[in-house]
Amino acid sequence: AILYDAVDKLQAIQPELSEQDVRFLVLVLLDLPAKEIADIMNLSQNSISNKKTRTAQKLGTIAANLREQLISITLKIKEK
Repeated sequence: AILYDAVDKLQAIQPELSEQDVRFLVLVLLDLPAKEIADIMNLSQNSISNKKTRTAQKLGTIAANLREQLISITLKIKEK
C-alpha cells in the first residue's frame, strides 16, 4: 500500500513523470542496484545512470540524493 501511495504522491508532485519514470523511481526506492534495475527495465547501466539524473532533475534534486528524496516523500505519506 505504501508503494501505491508513493506512486500517487510522485504523480501529484510531478505530473510530467511518465509511467516508465514512476516504475524506475519505485525500483530506486526499493534500493535495487543499477545493474538489477537495468536488467528489469531492459536498459544498459549507462542508460540507468542517465535516467537517474534526468528523473532527479524532474523532482528538483540531484541523482546522488534521489533515493533520500523518495524516502522523504514516502515518510510524508506515512505521517498522514
